[in-house]
Amino acid sequence: MSRFAKLFCLVSLVATTSGRPKGRTYRWCSSPDDVPPTVVTVVDGDVTAAGQGGDALLDVLRDTESHPDLDAGSVVTKRDISLKKRDTYEQVFASTGTRPNDRDASIQGTAYLTCVLTEGLVVAFVNLFYEFNSDAAHNPQIKCAAYGDVHPAAEKTNFGGQQLLPPPAGKSYIQQSVGYASGSLADPPVPDGYDLPILQYLATLVSGNPTTYTCAMYYVPADALTATNTGQGNLQVTYSRGYRRITYLPDGSFESCVDCDSCWTLVNPNCLPTSPPGGDFDAELFYRPAWAHTGHSFAILGSGFGSDAFAGTLTPKAPLNTVAGKQYLITFFQQSMGLDSQDAVAEAQWNGATVLTINPGFQAYTYYEIKVTAAGNDALAFHGGSFPAYDFLDDIYVFLA
Repeated sequence: MSRFAKLFCLVSLVATTSGRPKGRTYRWCSSPDDVPPTVVTVVDGDVTAAGQGGDALLDVLRDTESHPDLDAGSVVTKRDISLKKRDTYEQVFASTGTRPNDRDASIQGTAYLTCVLTEGLVVAFVNLFYEFNSDAAHNPQIKCAAYGDVHPAAEKTNFGGQQLLPPPAGKSYIQQSVGYASGSLADPPVPDGYDLPILQYLATLVSGNPTTYTCAMYYVPADALTATNTGQGNLQVTYSRGYRRITYLPDGSFESCVDCDSCWTLVNPNCLPTSPPGGDFDAELFYRPAWAHTGHSFAILGSGFGSDAFAGTLTPKAPLNTVAGKQYLITFFQQSMGLDSQDAVAEAQWNGATVLTINPGFQAYTYYEIKVTAAGNDALAFHGGSFPAYDFLDDIYVFLA
């Protein structure tokens, strides 16, 4: 399942409904009125057109006019819908039996997603079961619960036992609870605006059962060599995967500056410090780890030699590889220093227009961000500094918002 889900409450795997009485129609889930319409995916063990998944399912959800029998709240009989090819799934556990007095339980586990078909879900596992005495109009109901992780039979702990209908109806109970996992768990696609890795997603197993899910966030990108925590005792880390946000500004941390001892330069492969006419070193790159926010280098706005009070400008050498109409997030750290740092002013400019002005007075490195809309191949610039006040800039990023 390369797109990992387009919804697999629909699973064709429901050949497991073979023990069901024939000639009835069923809803997959009972759903409140404020959620998308429920879609019938299997009737009497046969997969419906909606049950094949992929684009056909989305067509059903988006265009009820072409499927008049699948509007919200409808119940469809076998003869109403043509059969489609079944998807491939693997059975994780079977039911406890199909005799009238056999009792079973549904899964109560982590990573529960939905019983309503929703685009974009990453569905790895479904639990199908009959629930009796829960809906007077449809008794029993066959239900399909979707999960983002695979669950074993040991997690079948919901036996019902609730008084969901008025007496003389009995308490609810479960029968024929089965579990299926995707036959091939393809790698999920990398999210837009990311590569690998800065966010780390992982699942934790305790004694083999999925127990918790963690998203660890880091400011400095990591790599696979740092993934060394495999768990402790009966706690095991699984499905660890990392992502790093893509910055559309090359080397916004200025780490390509040449290693030297507290020196400054105007030469850099990615950015261009410039002075106005008559100015001298009003923007420069400085190599000094003790003054950088991270790493060893940073940018300064303000005359390095103290020879004038002009403001300098820092721009990328090439336009940003942005896409028209999309929103981007500019983030950076600014620090004010100098004899008159209270007069330090810095501007962030987008295509020549000022989108953020900073006049903080003296301050240590402070985080700023501003959201902008791209025109395509956009121009970013930072303008400011006025000797004897200086603006330090470091760790500048442009992310897809």
